[in-house]
Amino acid sequence: MKIIKIPKDKIFALASRKGGVGKTPIALSLAIDLEYFFLTNDRGIATEVYNNSKYMEKPIPVQNAIYDFGGYASAGVIEVVKQSDLLIIPVINESDAFVKTILTAHELKPHAKETILIATRTEKKDMDEIKKEMRERLPDIKIFELSKSKIFKRVTKDGMSILQIANETPLNRYVYRKILAEYTELLNYIKGA
Repeated sequence: MKIIKIPKDKIFALASRKGGVGKTPIALSLAIDLEYFFLTNDRGIATEVYNNSKYMEKPIPVQNAIYDFGGYASAGVIEVVKQSDLLIIPVINESDAFVKTILTAHELKPHAKETILIATRTEKKDMDEIKKEMRERLPDIKIFELSKSKIFKRVTKDGMSILQIANETPLNRYVYRKILAEYTELLNYIKGA
């Protein structure tokens, strides 16, 4: 798996009205691997485990930053999305998540240069079901997959990225090979954004 060069002077935003879809561990992992700031309007453990992180009640656009907008309805979010190179909306295979993903996309996509979805916590046929639901309602948005994995708990617990954890030992590379391939595809796409 080839990793492409780290982009500089970019802004990326993760947002969803639905909680528990993986915004924080994905945003934190990306921030670590891109060597970016992790900025959030949602108080939590991520700001404790990563030195280049900050809680921002009223977010402002900052270059070289990944934003984690938990319940993103705070002041400044739309301005950050307008300045972002990519808006990322995680979604899980639940009816409520579909509704909230569509709401998020309709509210923020008009302000974003580009928007993608990440189907998270997927197992078996989840990706097919998510694609079916989202293609009907958001047909022009590319969808990536990040399968269900215990690696996400380690990201927020240890302040390590998916790449760092997966490459820690040969056993980890084997155990996390599927999520590593999915994450590398996403990371390379983001680096090209």
